[in-house]
Amino acid sequence: MIDSITKLLEVIAKVPTALVIALFVAVSVTLLSPDSLAEKLALDAFRMKYRIALGPAWLLLTSILGTKTILYLIRRVDARVVLRTKREQLHVLTPEEQGYLAPFIQKKMNTIHEDMTDGVAGGLKLKGIIYPASDLIDIVKGVPYNLYPWAREYLTQHPELLKDAVIKPRNPHGRRRID
Repeated sequence: MIDSITKLLEVIAKVPTALVIALFVAVSVTLLSPDSLAEKLALDAFRMKYRIALGPAWLLLTSILGTKTILYLIRRVDARVVLRTKREQLHVLTPEEQGYLAPFIQKKMNTIHEDMTDGVAGGLKLKGIIYPASDLIDIVKGVPYNLYPWAREYLTQHPELLKDAVIKPRNPHGRRRID
């Protein structure tokens, strides 16, 4: 029983929202319009003949549309909570992490290269702040990393979050020197 309900919900979720809205409007106009309007639109005979199906169809479409609306709102709220959580991470960066992010903001760099075994870069990647810009790794330069747009925007608006940055010197190839 639960499997069949789950499958039904999955099918309903795949129905395009625009189609649900169009059907909802069409059934609503057909079912709920005053008799004078139904007569002008030549819907009166159709409405009388299929009224037994139009009522349940309208209820089903109303339920689907309501569910899709609620799910959309939940996803929007979830996205805001996730973004707020990520932004809060930027407030508790270590000085070394700040040093990795500082060139993106202070020097307006798009890409930095780090060694593939670099733990700080790996941590920033796992936190969802930077991402590998390519699957290809330059043996000399290292892994190319870019800053996610949300992080760039927030750090640009709040440069004080990078005030304690510890920036390690780089070698001629642009990678951090290993102490």
